[in-house]
Amino acid sequence: MASIFDKQIMTDADLKRIDQIGAMWQAATDQQTKDKLHQKAEAIRQSYGYSGGADGHEFILNNQSVYNTAAATNAYTDSLKAANEQSKQQYEKSIENAENDGKARLKEAYIKNMQDSLGLDQQLKSVGLTGGVTESTRAYMTNMYNNNRNDIVDDTNELKSQIMSDAAKAEGEYKSNIAKAEYEGALKRSEALNDAEKFAYQKELDEYKKEVDQRDFEYKKLQDEKELELAKNKASSSSSKSSMTASGVLSLMKAGIYDKSFAGILGISDAEVQNVVNTYKNQDEKSAVWRMLQNGIYDESFPEILGYSEEILLSYVESVLNGY
Repeated sequence: MASIFDKQIMTDADLKRIDQIGAMWQAATDQQTKDKLHQKAEAIRQSYGYSGGADGHEFILNNQSVYNTAAATNAYTDSLKAANEQSKQQYEKSIENAENDGKARLKEAYIKNMQDSLGLDQQLKSVGLTGGVTESTRAYMTNMYNNNRNDIVDDTNELKSQIMSDAAKAEGEYKSNIAKAEYEGALKRSEALNDAEKFAYQKELDEYKKEVDQRDFEYKKLQDEKELELAKNKASSSSSKSSMTASGVLSLMKAGIYDKSFAGILGISDAEVQNVVNTYKNQDEKSAVWRMLQNGIYDESFPEILGYSEEILLSYVESVLNGY
């Protein structure tokens, strides 16, 4: 099992290996097997510049340079962990604040609706009208209140979604930074070892490299998924726009021409129209096309530009418009 010294200096991956070796050592029934397992654990400790002695629980320094390098890496990763924990707490607090703010706004809207309704009844009585507010007027007020309430709920959910997206991005960056720091630390320790130790340590370096590549891949995949989700959420708020009636406007935009009326025709924001026009001007036609698809806009020229079939692109636009 890992000693108190192992826990102070080793990475989480190596601590896990030490614990696995310790469990196998305890389960072994012959001394030869126990000795081999002890040698494996010692090889890991040697890569950190010390020995665990006969029982693995001592601390015998045998390479100060390697140990100092390991200690520096450990201090850095500890600081990353502390910063990540603080970041998590801040994101959790931001989500809590968003929820509380949404509840407060809903409460305020409810109270205002009740006050407006009661106030209207009192105003009618003050001028001698005792029949009360008509059903159509009350229905109109109720509809206005419900619309306001739905807007508040949508705003709150959108803010929480953005916060959670930012939190996921920060967590991915943290994991990637930890893996890279441990890998770079292993490289520095390897440089401080002698040639024979370097050869034995190469396998560990390969494992670190594989872990870094895997974490980077998972992080980039997560970011792609989050960006697609945000694009879908944005598109769902404009689901009523038509995607098949703006060919003339798209032709002008492709030519780098901009007009404020384009936004109303396409059903997207003026800022987004300008972004698309600027992207075309920068000769990045594919990016401009993808930007419009993510806003639920389709044109018959898109399949040739992107290299996808019309069926696939129309299916994508339909999913965007439906908020999927």
